[in-house]
Amino acid sequence: MKNITISEFVWLAFKYVVYQSENPKECWFPDNRKALYSKFFELRQKYQDRFPVLDKMHFAQNGAFPYSKELTRAIDNMTMSGDIIRQYLGNDEDGFRTAWSDDSEKVIKTARAEIFTSDSEEDKYFSEFVRDLSELRYAA
Repeated sequence: MKNITISEFVWLAFKYVVYQSENPKECWFPDNRKALYSKFFELRQKYQDRFPVLDKMHFAQNGAFPYSKELTRAIDNMTMSGDIIRQYLGNDEDGFRTAWSDDSEKVIKTARAEIFTSDSEEDKYFSEFVRDLSELRYAA
């Protein structure tokens, strides 16, 4: 696996969840820190032996939920770049979706091919990571 940042890994994982959804332009996630951080804490525990980049994602566990400043930075980077669109969804729920354009599929497939250059086993585990992350999204 190519040496990548946490921000790149989180971006690619979210984009692949969206890509595999029925309607990429309407694939929503809860904009809820407890849900997001708890899910990524779980994923880090499960996949850190497969993806060394996850070792760089540290979690403080002394609050109401596991907190990671590295995950905060990754999500903030996506927000500042316009890759995350936040919206009030009703029923006291905030959500976000990732921006999706006509060339998004090509961009993420190219990025995935560059990151997982020669190791099909890592690529297989990335698919499992994406599947597990997709549990977080709102049902279509």
